[in-house]
Amino acid sequence: MTVRFLLDEHISPRVAAGLKRAGIDAVTAIEAGLGRSDDEALLAAAWTLGRVVVTYNTADFAPLLASRNAAGAHGPGIVFVSAKPLAPDLVGALVKSLACLAEKIHNGEVDVSCGVFLERK
Repeated sequence: MTVRFLLDEHISPRVAAGLKRAGIDAVTAIEAGLGRSDDEALLAAAWTLGRVVVTYNTADFAPLLASRNAAGAHGPGIVFVSAKPLAPDLVGALVKSLACLAEKIHNGEVDVSCGVFLERK
């Protein structure tokens, strides 16, 4: 599966730009016309578009994902990022981590449909 990311509005657009430079399909919520959407609407739109949500917002998105999965609705999934990077070098680290994850998803090594946690090391 070729991964397509949708970055939640709190993730820097520099992350999307870095992923695009690496040849990975990534858009921000604003680029997708979803700026200021509530979390449920963002998740629904991402799944309709076939995109994996990338977010720092575990508190809101984890229950939404659990509710959808319990109802039998399965979509591309969610990547939960453990900590919000603040420095530019941390943005680069997030790009590298997401690029590595994208390759693993593509190779069938990782299934993000039930959510995965991407931890900063």
